[in-house]
Amino acid sequence: MSWLFVALLLLNFHDPLEAGDPSVCRCETVRAGDGWCAKCRVGYYAGLRIESAELFGVLDLHGHQVSAEKTRCARCRELIGSGGYCDTCHMGFVNGRGFFSRVCYHLAQGRILTPGETRKPCCPHNNDWCPICNTGIVANRVFDDQRDFEDARRYYEVLRSAVHEAARCESCAMAMICDSRCPVCHIVYKDGKPVEPSGGIKTDRTESTGSGAPPGAASSKP
Repeated sequence: MSWLFVALLLLNFHDPLEAGDPSVCRCETVRAGDGWCAKCRVGYYAGLRIESAELFGVLDLHGHQVSAEKTRCARCRELIGSGGYCDTCHMGFVNGRGFFSRVCYHLAQGRILTPGETRKPCCPHNNDWCPICNTGIVANRVFDDQRDFEDARRYYEVLRSAVHEAARCESCAMAMICDSRCPVCHIVYKDGKPVEPSGGIKTDRTESTGSGAPPGAASSKP
């Protein structure tokens, strides 16, 4: 079973596109705090405008509550308490919340900048890591751990690429986020980049992992 399908199936239980009154524009609110405007059919996340409802829906912006008792994967059970990412299950955990997308997991490590907040005089103008005050900025998030900052910056670029790709193929855009296989173009993505050619060519990797999903991914999800 494709990991992309699993993510969509699980996200169906808490659809972010259903939030809010569809007759009221929420763009100003969600632009500042991340979310979807049902009236305008557009979403905002980490300063990006996302017009693809399918891509926005698979992001899992704010994570979700998870139960350690109901989680089959031993590694995931451990990470629910300590935080971290399970490469087998494609799940990240921050403050006890689970994230289906790696980009949102990494961005959740940072703090959203408050309106009007600026960097200190010692900080680089390009939002790079400041070795003096030990902070860095990715989009509208500030990080105080350099490794978290570097990871967030790398995966934020994956998200930017996926937003751009959605104009051509929304399924490819979702596969880029989920490290999965596009069922339309038959391209397998890893870290936002294609690792297999289009044209439906099956390799040992796709045949053994179910279209790019890790073995047992569906059964090991929290």
